Amino acid sequence: VSGVPQDTGRGFTVGLDLIDSSKTMFEGDIPSLELEVIYHEDYHVQVKIRDAASARYEVPVPLSLPADVGTSPLYAVEVAAAGQPFQMSVTRAATGTPV
Repeated sequence: VSGVPQDTGRGFTVGLDLIDSSKTMFEGDIPSLELEVIYHEDYHVQVKIRDAASARYEVPVPLSLPADVGTSPLYAVEVAAAGQPFQMSVTRAATGTPV
């Protein structure tokens, strides 16, 4: 994880950097990724992981999303601290049970 999460108003983004490019199962690994977490409603969260340096095509599917973020989410999203290997969890807010 590179850096601290940056608030986007509807969630957060954080950078993810490849630690060691010599350790790979496939060639052409992307060295820098961006994790984006978008809060939609109290029961709806969206997670995107994409190339931080290059734009990609996203299918223009029309989504019916709320204008405002929920006020009492039923989930919690956590990511590892800056400098740590990437780890993310989505848990139920009331019980801590992984989703």
